[in-house]
Amino acid sequence: KVDYKFYPIVNLKDWVKNTQQKAAVIHEALDEFECDLVWLDADAVILKKLELFDKLANDNDFHLYIHRAYHLPLKIDNDGLLSFIRRNISNFLKRRKHPKGEVISNSIYIKNCAKTKELVSKWVALNEHKIEWDQRNLQEIIDAGDSDYVVKQLPKEYARILPKGNQLETLNDGNNYIGQKQASRSYRKTIHNF
Repeated sequence: KVDYKFYPIVNLKDWVKNTQQKAAVIHEALDEFECDLVWLDADAVILKKLELFDKLANDNDFHLYIHRAYHLPLKIDNDGLLSFIRRNISNFLKRRKHPKGEVISNSIYIKNCAKTKELVSKWVALNEHKIEWDQRNLQEIIDAGDSDYVVKQLPKEYARILPKGNQLETLNDGNNYIGQKQASRSYRKTIHNF
């Protein structure tokens, strides 16, 4: 059994501003509950028992478990250099910008303690002043040179993103725990009309 609570949010008519509400909801939940928390985006699907989260409840040596995507190494294949550049320029730029890996905030295990509350308060404040995707603002805080937050790697099986055009069954191969549909991205350009 998984205890859960849904938090309603207001459509701010802007996809980035809507994503930034995540930090405020987590902040509210940290104050509302005394236990550790798990954040899952609204379109997440739990595919099997979240065994890791049971183990983390007894671990006090971290503030967040979050997934970081390490973009695949570049490789030239038989299609030639131009084709290679077209396919890999995005990954190349992401790797240069995020050498520690790009923070993916669709699934987060959150230790409920004073230091985590401080981190989330900084995240909320940065979102109020910097119009940037929520996970990029979070990354800025945890990757800051003076950051003493302990952030550990959540296995990719707890943050699997459904490939475009595929059905959820492609993730349900027995290895994955949480699947993410990224439904909001389908409406990213039209969200201001709702």
